[in-house]
Amino acid sequence: MELEIGPEADRTANRIVATLPPESRQALLKRSDRVRLRVRDVLHTAGGKIADVYFIERGMVLHARPLRDARAIAVATVGSEGLSPLLAGFSQDDAILESIVEIEGSALRMNRDALRRCVAKYPPIAFALRRYTAAALSEIAQTAACNALHTVERRCCRWLLTAHDRSDGSFPMTHESLAASLGVRRATVSTVAGGLQAARLIRYAHGKVTVVDRQGLERSSCECYRTVRSDFERAFAAMAMGA
Repeated sequence: MELEIGPEADRTANRIVATLPPESRQALLKRSDRVRLRVRDVLHTAGGKIADVYFIERGMVLHARPLRDARAIAVATVGSEGLSPLLAGFSQDDAILESIVEIEGSALRMNRDALRRCVAKYPPIAFALRRYTAAALSEIAQTAACNALHTVERRCCRWLLTAHDRSDGSFPMTHESLAASLGVRRATVSTVAGGLQAARLIRYAHGKVTVVDRQGLERSSCECYRTVRSDFERAFAAMAMGA
């Protein structure tokens, strides 16, 4: 699973780590190893002990809440702006959500206890994690409101935009995985995806989605996509200013 970091060890695509001052950034990088993330890899299980933390560089990880009937619904997604699991840098010992790789990529993997020591020693790391966690919790709250109030069509557009942000243009998707993420029946997803394809907003073939009309997809999405993006951009602006 490990990949050699090589001569670019002082660089990372993860926005949290990249935003840190040089000393703090190096403290994290030298305690991390770069790993490949494969689709359906389970990074954490809800209620399981947190051994390692993943600063995502490429790809997308779903944070899902499992139910007793074995179903799970996605409450947030994580790409290069974040880390998994939530609250990893603080006193939480157990993961509160399941973390599953949805789009393949890579991450910086770090021992959770090593991260805690860095948080205690380097104030910029603690500050950055607090700001990121606040934005991530806001995303979960926005998702709850979105699931309750917005149509499946608009929610689907939001999900597709989010996945597009974390991909190279095309990304894998099955109707089953999208239905699970949205908490709806597969038949509902088939109808919605067919409508988006007929409107020439997306192209779906062989288990892959290509966004054809990005602006059109944004117009068809609910407000939640832009709200969540704005929350994270404010968080990173604050990290860059250090206040």
